[in-house]
Amino acid sequence: MATFIFNKLVRDRIPDIADAKGHKVRARVLDPQDLSRALLQKLQEELDELCLETTREGRVKELADVREVLDALEKSWGIEEGAVEAAQRQKAQTHGAFAKGVYLETFEVSDAHPEDLAYFRARPHQYKELT
Repeated sequence: MATFIFNKLVRDRIPDIADAKGHKVRARVLDPQDLSRALLQKLQEELDELCLETTREGRVKELADVREVLDALEKSWGIEEGAVEAAQRQKAQTHGAFAKGVYLETFEVSDAHPEDLAYFRARPHQYKELT
């Protein structure tokens, strides 16, 4: 029998499903702090899988996984039901959504808004400054 190291968060029923097939697993339930970290890692894993998926059916399944993880994060962080959707609606109203496909290539910061310059410079991993 081959044994594989997982060291990752899985859906709740996976140990039972594996056991029913005669496999042996070692699992534990994470405490809230470890669960939050594991959910963030799981979100990245699911996003990576979504990026690789090419079929409609596969994308639907991966999007379902992403939503499941996001729902679990909301619960883990004590965010009340509907709060994220309300914030989403508010942000769409003030900043727009992603429906038009606007792709921003450069952003020249006005001297009249040094707070914006500070924001971008504080995030060099996101915004490379042209010199």
